[in-house]
Amino acid sequence: MSSPAQSLVVAKGASCLTGGTAGCLDTFDGSTLSDGDAAIVVASGIYYFYILDADSAASESSPNVISPNSSAGDKRWVLKGIVHDPTINTLANDATPTVAAGDTFLTGGTTTITDFDDGYPGKIIRIISEHSITITDGTNIFLSGSANWAMTATDTLTLIQKADGLWYELSRGDNGA
Repeated sequence: MSSPAQSLVVAKGASCLTGGTAGCLDTFDGSTLSDGDAAIVVASGIYYFYILDADSAASESSPNVISPNSSAGDKRWVLKGIVHDPTINTLANDATPTVAAGDTFLTGGTTTITDFDDGYPGKIIRIISEHSITITDGTNIFLSGSANWAMTATDTLTLIQKADGLWYELSRGDNGA
């Protein structure tokens, strides 16, 4: 049994997903796109893999869902995966730091963390504490024991984002520094 051939749309050298400027994923004209088309966008060392869903009609929510700027109809690019540079990045000293640029992060300060921005369903992140910092349980992050965790230097935390957009603890290392 053979499967239907699919087109591959490649945004070589793209530096953005949205914005309507040349090289961005949203600049592909929807009238030229077909259900199941694939796109690869490389931006800031991150590889984004998308499949076009011709009858999605979902609201745009970059990077998870991107709508073509012209002739979109119900067509949407749906994120299927991200590959990052294996560099260990440092989180911003912010209550909701972005995790778009990697999977493994050092804490960047002592501001209590209440959520992580720019995740997607299935994304797993590892946090390595460089500081004493609290991770808040219960609204956007669900930790083992249903309690906030006051991490100290060298502690580790691994979380996964589920389809509900919330983060769930997979494991922790309480290294007691």
